[in-house]
Formats: sequence, C-alpha cells, structure tokens
Amino acid sequence: MVSKAELRKLNKEQLVNMVYDLLIRVDNLVAEVQILKEEAKVLKEEVQDLKEEVKRLKTPKNSSNSSLPPSHDLFRFKNQSLREKGNKKSGGQPGHKGKTLLMSANPDSVIEHWPKEICPQCGKTHNNERSQIIGRRQVIDIPVIKASVIEHQIFQTICTCGYISIGNFPADVSAPVQYGNNLISLTAYLSSRQYVPYARLSELVRSITSISISEGTIFNLLNRAANIVLPIYKGIKRRDYKSNHNRWR
Repeated sequence: MVSKAELRKLNKEQLVNMVYDLLIRVDNLVAEVQILKEEAKVLKEEVQDLKEEVKRLKTPKNSSNSSLPPSHDLFRFKNQSLREKGNKKSGGQPGHKGKTLLMSANPDSVIEHWPKEICPQCGKTHNNERSQIIGRRQVIDIPVIKASVIEHQIFQTICTCGYISIGNFPADVSAPVQYGNNLISLTAYLSSRQYVPYARLSELVRSITSISISEGTIFNLLNRAANIVLPIYKGIKRRDYKSNHNRWR
C-alpha cells in the first residue's frame, strides 16, 4: 500500500495514472462480483431443484399424487426398521452359539444308496437280509418351480325333453387365459412389500417360473390383488373408526 508521504512526491500525471489504474481494477472487480452473483443464483436454483427431486423420490406414489388408482394405495408399506440403532456390528456377535440344522423325523422322500451286489473281496453276491442302515444325511431344498396350467371345461347335457343344461365356469375364471391367484399374490408381495421394481420383478418371475409378464401386466395384477383385498381393507377401516369413536364418546 502506498503511504501519504509517497503520494505527495508524485506529480499530477503520475497521480492521474494511478487513479485510472485503480478505477480499472474496481471495474474488473465489480464485473467479477456480478458474475459470481449470477453463478450463485444458478447454483441456488439447481440446489432447490435437487431438493424437490429428492423429496419426490422419497414420497411413495399413491392415488393423491399420481395417476395410480385408489386401490393401489393398499400396497404401500413403510419400509422402516423398528430396531434401535446400537453400537454392535452387524452379523453374529462374539460368544454367540450357532444353531445346527435338525433332521426331520418325516422326510418327504428317501433315496437309498446300496453297495454293489458283488463283494469286491470274494466275489460273492451280497445277502440283503444282513444289510442295515449305518448313516443318514438330509438335504433341505425347494422343488423346481414350474408354472401349472389348469384348464376348465364346461359341458352341456341334452335332456330327453329337449332342454339343454350347460355347466358354469367358476366366478373367478372370467377370461379365456388368465393368471391365477397364487401368481398374483407373489407379484403383489414382491412389489409392495419387498419394493422390487417392475422391470426387475418381470425378470425375476421369468427366471423362476418361466412365465413372461410385462410391466403393464404386473400393474394390472397389482390392481386385481388390490380389488380382491379391498373389502377386507374397508372392513378394517370401519372397525377401527367405530373403536376410536366409542373410545372418545
């Protein structure tokens, strides 16, 4: 910084040049400040947009904030753990005793493994009457999941009087080809409770059951499931309303 004594030594021309340089610097600083203000404004707007996007993603879709039907609201669960956070790490804790799988007293099937009929030492044929079980091992598994197609057929009978009697399809079998309640229940559970996205859910069902269903079909299945349980849902709401109403009377 220039002192007053040094300024007094300068002539008029030198002072004018110094002031002119200072003015140029001030103008440059003002321009830079204006640019920074504009950038700050843009960043502030972007932050606000990101906040709105985060809020939207955190808010589950329902009939009030999207085009989903009201029945779809039945399958919105709050995915929040009820456990309190502790200081212990996840997994088994030191000193925790593990549990061994227990054998079932009534296995679903038994596969017997016999030795060769001919004795490898003397060449005689084994006598099965002297055989006995000396060991058992069990494997717990699930059967191969395969889609089951059930065909419903209706018949007609002509009476001797000429009247034609025709059988009826079950009430829940309303289309030439449709998906059954078990597949609908599985789809609703995986989508609504386990939060599996439609695309992954379609892939999961196809890889497990070899059934190819589109994302649109999954949406329709969820609506069918919601309509099935809708009367139960309304009944629970009426019961809770009456209970709370009688409590505060």
